[in-house]
Amino acid sequence: LLNHACDPNVVRHSVGDAVVARAIRPIHAGEELVDNYGYHYAVMGREERHKSLQYQYFFTCTCPPCTYNWKKYSELTASDDISIPPNNPFEAAFKKVLNQEDYSDEVQSVFVDFLEFLDRNYAHKRPFKEYNDCQE
Repeated sequence: LLNHACDPNVVRHSVGDAVVARAIRPIHAGEELVDNYGYHYAVMGREERHKSLQYQYFFTCTCPPCTYNWKKYSELTASDDISIPPNNPFEAAFKKVLNQEDYSDEVQSVFVDFLEFLDRNYAHKRPFKEYNDCQE
C-alpha cells in the first residue's frame, strides 16, 4: 500500500500478476514512497483534485502541489530561474526520444543523470517545464 501525492515519486505498473513500482524522480533516504491515485497536479487544478480525493478517498491532500497550488503542465513555461548548461546531453537525447529514434539504456541514463542534476540543484523551484519534460 502506498499513500497518495499529487506529485508522486513512483509509478505502478502491472507485470503479469505482479505490481512493480518504479521511481520517477530521485528518492532520498527516509523519504516516503508516494503514488498518485489518479489526480495529478500536472493535469488537474487543486480544487478539482481536492474535490475528487475527498469524494473517493475521504481526505484532503496537503502535498506540496496542493499546499503551494502548483500550476498545471499546460501552464508551465521554461524557467528563467534555472541555469541549464548549454549543449547538455539531455537536449540530444530528448530529440531522439521525441522522434522515436532511440530508447536505449544509454539514452535513458542521460535522462536519469539530467533529472538528478535538476533535482539536486533546482528541486526547490518546482514545478518547471524542464523538470516535467525530463521526468516524463
